[in-house]
Amino acid sequence: MSSIAVNFKRLMLGIDQDYTDVTSSRSIGVTYTNLQAKPMLVSIQGDAGTFNNAITLTIDGIEGGRAKLGDYTSGSASTATRATVYGIVKPNGTYSINLPVGVVDLWVETL
Repeated sequence: MSSIAVNFKRLMLGIDQDYTDVTSSRSIGVTYTNLQAKPMLVSIQGDAGTFNNAITLTIDGIEGGRAKLGDYTSGSASTATRATVYGIVKPNGTYSINLPVGVVDLWVETL
């Protein structure tokens, strides 16, 4: 394999990376930095525990994903209060989650 192919493989998202549950080491409202030499995928599932709320993923200061939780569809029925947001964070990029009310059920990253 040529050195170009080896270097390209080293920088590809998902190659030599594993999905890792980092829920216990992450917190809502804290900004994290991708310290890897390659992009990483982040996937966060939030549960609002209430209605008319949203979970937002911010990447490098820009809203990268938002999911509305528990949007009322009628006077007595509503949608689920749980949703997932995900995005790709470049090397040295920053990312954070905002969930005003609720908890993060699952936070997974490719490491």
